[in-house]
Amino acid sequence: MSPRVMKSVLTISELIPFVNNTYPVISFGILDSMLLVRIALIGLGLQGERLTDATSKTKGVILTCTVSRSEKRLAEFTKIRKIHGTSSISTLEDVDAVLVASANHLHASDAIAVAECKKPFLIEKPLARTLSEAKRIRTAAKKNRVKGFVDFQLRMHPSVLKAQRDIQKGKIGTLLYGEFVWAVGGLEGKTPSLPPHMRWREDPKESGGGSLPTRGSHLFDLIRFLTGKEVISVLAKSDATPTTVDRTALGVLTLSNGAAVYVMTSKSVPNSDNRVVLYGTKGVIEIRDIFTHVPAELYERTIQSFLKELAGKKTSLATLADGIASVAITEAFQKSAKTGKRVRISPWA
Repeated sequence: MSPRVMKSVLTISELIPFVNNTYPVISFGILDSMLLVRIALIGLGLQGERLTDATSKTKGVILTCTVSRSEKRLAEFTKIRKIHGTSSISTLEDVDAVLVASANHLHASDAIAVAECKKPFLIEKPLARTLSEAKRIRTAAKKNRVKGFVDFQLRMHPSVLKAQRDIQKGKIGTLLYGEFVWAVGGLEGKTPSLPPHMRWREDPKESGGGSLPTRGSHLFDLIRFLTGKEVISVLAKSDATPTTVDRTALGVLTLSNGAAVYVMTSKSVPNSDNRVVLYGTKGVIEIRDIFTHVPAELYERTIQSFLKELAGKKTSLATLADGIASVAITEAFQKSAKTGKRVRISPWA
């Protein structure tokens, strides 16, 4: 078999010719003799970079192509990682699964297109900007009978997994109260400017929010993952405006067992005491190292879990249902902050 070069700049419509067969694959233009799970990556931003690096360090998987809407960004991306890129091939084939790491406003259209290709996918959080978009993704996955997962990589941290097991075993008794805090602000209110390919994050329409979808969505997922409880109402406050995303958001969530959880996330608050603390009738669980852990390791564990799920093995990887729940909480949080009133969360399933 002669080597074939995979195209690195593709439109979403060009994903349709995907075929799911297995034979030696091309890794960045070089013939690889091993039979591997072949991955396509959509989106070359920060999360795309992290997923690329994680994939390169994971056994049993290989990134065979990248999909980008920007030729300029592709040139930057491929130069740093020495990935071969060309736009001379008009079709794409030989892909088994897809990583979706595009901008938030593209998540729904990209994930639905992938589902219609009947390819399983792992999508970056948040699953979507709105509950309506999130449900459309789930509908497409169900209709085409494909597996979909959401990258909430903090689930993969050893401290989180141990805490979940301990809570399930009843080591802290009945949950009474929790605190979930994650802020990354710099001193004197200084925050680094975003590169051009990431500036969509500052646009409320394209991002769906600031700190809430970026870090808050993680916290909402951790609340459900750790406690096994659903969030039934939110009373919140944020500094978002009609033209600017939230920098700081905080609120109190009520869980299905009546327990209250305080949540704060910010891109402005400096020197924050970032933490996850859960108080029960028999004890306390405290987690702090998840916010200082090397992100690369968690992304690698996420890719490993994705491969296991594709092989039919159950892991802690977040499902589309988990992604929808996080979006539902985010949407209720934003509504409460805007109205100043408590917002009840209707069953989102």
